[in-house]
Amino acid sequence: MASLRVDTYELPTHWACYFINADPSSLDDADIAAADGWWEETFPGQNVSCVDLADNTHFCKYHDADRWCLACEVATFTFLIHQEG
Repeated sequence: MASLRVDTYELPTHWACYFINADPSSLDDADIAAADGWWEETFPGQNVSCVDLADNTHFCKYHDADRWCLACEVATFTFLIHQEG
């Protein structure tokens, strides 16, 4: 039986359109590579959807993607992870 798990992460706000709408048009190649690297490391081979971006933006040096992106404006992103049986 399939189930859903909800995870939240503090991530760069400039990734929002890419993660929520699959629209990378506002990102340069380096930003896309960073976002993809974070996603692939965090959700390897999983079926995941970004479903919400909280209205709690703030500037932060240490966040859940600080390995991929330097200090920037971040917010809480919510993801649904689809899990099989």
